[in-house]
Amino acid sequence: MRFKKVFLLLILIGCYSKVFSYNEDIGTRAFQFLKIPSDARANIMIGDIKGIEGLYYNPAGISYIDNIEVLGSYSQLIGEASYFTLAYGFSFFNFLNSKIALGINYLDYGEIKDIINNESENTYDMSVNLGYGLGNQILRAGICFKYLYTKLFITKGYSLGSDIGVDLNLSNFWGINLVFKNLKIFGNINEESVKIPGILRVSYFYKKYLNNFALISILAFENIQDEGSYLYPALEIGIGYVFYLRAGYKLNLQSNFQELRGLNLGAGVNLKLLILDFLWCNYYGEAGNLFQISVKLKF
Repeated sequence: MRFKKVFLLLILIGCYSKVFSYNEDIGTRAFQFLKIPSDARANIMIGDIKGIEGLYYNPAGISYIDNIEVLGSYSQLIGEASYFTLAYGFSFFNFLNSKIALGINYLDYGEIKDIINNESENTYDMSVNLGYGLGNQILRAGICFKYLYTKLFITKGYSLGSDIGVDLNLSNFWGINLVFKNLKIFGNINEESVKIPGILRVSYFYKKYLNNFALISILAFENIQDEGSYLYPALEIGIGYVFYLRAGYKLNLQSNFQELRGLNLGAGVNLKLLILDFLWCNYYGEAGNLFQISVKLKF
């Protein structure tokens, strides 16, 4: 059994190294778990972030929190690996819709036994996040600070980083948002051998309301430093403002990086104070399809 756990962990690490790095850079990129979806809806509708999920996708979205919001998500990966997200956001003070959000991401690879020392230890990646958002009906901005820690066998290290986001609503129907992400390596990880690329994302959204139907379309462009560019077209249809269906496609504009191309499908139920969202996506290569469920509570 212990050999099976080690084998599954090696497969998982190898898959993410293959999927999330250049072929010539395999094993040189850390904290790739941040690319796993943290919210089932936001991963598809990445250009329409309005709430606590902004802590992970666009900090400007934090300013849309009404009073208090709580978000939790869960994904089962291959083997015994699982991914958790938990976040809490609240009103800070009345100045320009100021909101604060706290959250954690945790990727648990499972317990691995050291057959040499006959000891067991948990292997994991985690991120602790603190975000602040503010703004008015037209322009909103936010910033998120991150503390990340990795523990994989003998590899241990931490990183500090930040996300900056802007959300511009040009009308009630369309707008643009901009996000920049950057991390710096600290701890015992060699900064020269491990690359944490900066990310720049520009998104356009358009909304249309017809009787009991809502239509939201998204087109997002993302550039990852030293990796390439991605395009995210997506569509969401709301029925009676309660039930929602979503579809998106992640297109990698770089031809030699085929594994990240793929389809995203989702659905949701919005009961105002309780929101349930589901996500299925198939662009995680040899790591298999990913299914995620997210729950948001509003108070």
